[in-house]
Amino acid sequence: MLDRLSVFAGGFGLEAAEEVANPGGELGIDSLEGISSLVDSNLVRATDQRTGEPRFALLETIRQFARERLSSRGEEFEIQARHARYFLALAEKAGPHLRSADQARWSDRLGHERDNLRAAVAWAVRVPNAEVGFRLSAALWRFWQQRGQAAEGRAQVAQLLALPSVPAALRLLGLVAAGSLAYWQGDQQTTESAYDQALTIARELGDRAAEIEGLYNLSFASILAAEYVRAGGLLTESRRLAEQTGDEYRAALADGAMVWLNLGRGDYAAVIERGEPALAALRERGDVVAIGSAAAALAQANRLMGDTMAVAATVEARGDHADALRLRGATQAIHAEIEAVEPPAAAMKAEGVVDDARSALEEIVAERMLEEGRHLTPEMAVALATQLLQPRPAATRQGSGGSSRVRHRDLPQP
Repeated sequence: MLDRLSVFAGGFGLEAAEEVANPGGELGIDSLEGISSLVDSNLVRATDQRTGEPRFALLETIRQFARERLSSRGEEFEIQARHARYFLALAEKAGPHLRSADQARWSDRLGHERDNLRAAVAWAVRVPNAEVGFRLSAALWRFWQQRGQAAEGRAQVAQLLALPSVPAALRLLGLVAAGSLAYWQGDQQTTESAYDQALTIARELGDRAAEIEGLYNLSFASILAAEYVRAGGLLTESRRLAEQTGDEYRAALADGAMVWLNLGRGDYAAVIERGEPALAALRERGDVVAIGSAAAALAQANRLMGDTMAVAATVEARGDHADALRLRGATQAIHAEIEAVEPPAAAMKAEGVVDDARSALEEIVAERMLEEGRHLTPEMAVALATQLLQPRPAATRQGSGGSSRVRHRDLPQP
């Protein structure tokens, strides 16, 4: 049993030891008793148990000796293959959870097996076993991304992609992993190339699900390059195919990506109007990665546009009529610049703020405040809103359009 345990890297749990070294008790011993005996003999040591189960490891010198004996008996290939298949099953079981509410638990589970997972990929490259290797890359790329190991993941995937005569369906998996890791490192060129190749293969294979995903993925390469028209076309097609095949989840993902596209091209009104339904649809499916992404885009859009009116309502209520009108003017200018229609609810709230402020000021003063606001850049408007929400001494507050106006030199330059 000791020799077979030498295939593990960085330790192992009881279940893994049983599946790899003694499946079905083929050695004629109980796995726990066998490991306990090795621990008592100081050939195996018990290690960190933070995972909630006992873990064990071999000292490196003992491991190397046991590995040589395993090889001399002609068992090394079979036991290594079992090891790789076991950790492939674990990775594929964990993969979907890395987008769910329990992602931290599963990420930690994979984290404890990082050395074993690395060894499994290395074995798949060395043998080679393309199926095991590419399936591992598909299951693990998000783990690598979430754990800050994108560079290592990219290197492992690159080794797999360099293998000769890889079936197209497996190569597609590797290209998606390569493109995704490149995206998270901001490498637009590699992202574009890998995703484009993956989409081509999906279409050649007639794999509609992979095509829907490929269109979705490629849109992010376009967003990264600020090619918003192209990105919009890709997402529209992805959503159309998803609806056509009844794939509500992929349709919701496309809607969520559209939120970022609209944010990138400055269409904040569209972000807000379309983002809320997309966010609701994603919440129904429990995809915390997509939920977080869409929510972040909504928050940023509200900060750049919607929040200026929320702040305007606040400052108007406390008597800062002039600044409320400046913020309203800034919001109007943003809408005009991006040629967006203001959401009805926001427009109604804005008109209420303007009416209240106008009633407290002379008409000529009110118009001047609106005009000043229209000349603020979005960044200046946000800075003004932020400043107005800071606590101020009572003596500095203005209720009649006096000298409370923020000077341009106090705001970020355009």
